[in-house]
Amino acid sequence: MTAVILGLILGALAGATPLIFAALGGLCSERAGVINLALEGFMLVGAFGAVLVTYVTGSPLAGLIGAVIAAAVFALVYAFLCLDLRADQIVAGIVMNLLAAGICAFLVKRIWNISQNSPPVEKLFSIPIAFGDFRREISILVPVAFVAVIVVWFILRRTVFGLNLRAAGEDPSALVATGVSPRRVRYFALLCSGILCGLGGAFLSIGYLNQFMTTITHGRGFIAIAALIMGNWRPVRTAAACLLIGAAYEAGYALTGFGVPEEVWRMLPYVLTIVVLCVFNIAVRPPRALGRF
Repeated sequence: MTAVILGLILGALAGATPLIFAALGGLCSERAGVINLALEGFMLVGAFGAVLVTYVTGSPLAGLIGAVIAAAVFALVYAFLCLDLRADQIVAGIVMNLLAAGICAFLVKRIWNISQNSPPVEKLFSIPIAFGDFRREISILVPVAFVAVIVVWFILRRTVFGLNLRAAGEDPSALVATGVSPRRVRYFALLCSGILCGLGGAFLSIGYLNQFMTTITHGRGFIAIAALIMGNWRPVRTAAACLLIGAAYEAGYALTGFGVPEEVWRMLPYVLTIVVLCVFNIAVRPPRALGRF
């Protein structure tokens, strides 16, 4: 029984890890006032970059760096569209997701001459977990995700940059009055968003699996947005929402063994978000300047 419980807990932690990275990335950009529906695309590009660099170098650590750089560059393209070209942020986010899917599918075919999956690569190193007869390994990125929650909370609440970032999302004119450019703050916030989503993508491709698949994200970027709303744009609450969704994922996997269709349990995170917001009467308050220039 203990082994079953530990397995469920570790499964929930693993399920929550990519969501935490993506949700924190969304939190950084949206607390700065930029709507970010491109989290799915950032993660997908990060997952591809991790596998490609690992495949070329043979080093998963280099692959992790490749994931961060690839997603960060993609995030800067999104920042250029939204902040310099003043594109509609919702439309731009959807376009970036479609662009990421198209580019990754094209490159998989071009590089490896395979339709959907890349060849296997070496996985990022894991941490062994042992308790009695229970043996399991978890990716090093699992504890890193929870450290990231603390780091993001500290930056937002205890640093000047965090104050400027929150001001950019609440009242950009006040930020301008202090001589700080909201555009520059938002650019950096989107860069942080890309880095965090890149880590989430790397977890999926070289931390959890050992290859890239064109469907590897499975809508996790959109689920991360749901967790961000459930957490009311606050780091610790958002991480708790990701854990809840991760537990729902793990429960869904268990239900599959009882003949429940996969489509049913894939709806669980979204249904859970609606239920939590309604039952607990959570007053959702997005940043006041979200989506405004």
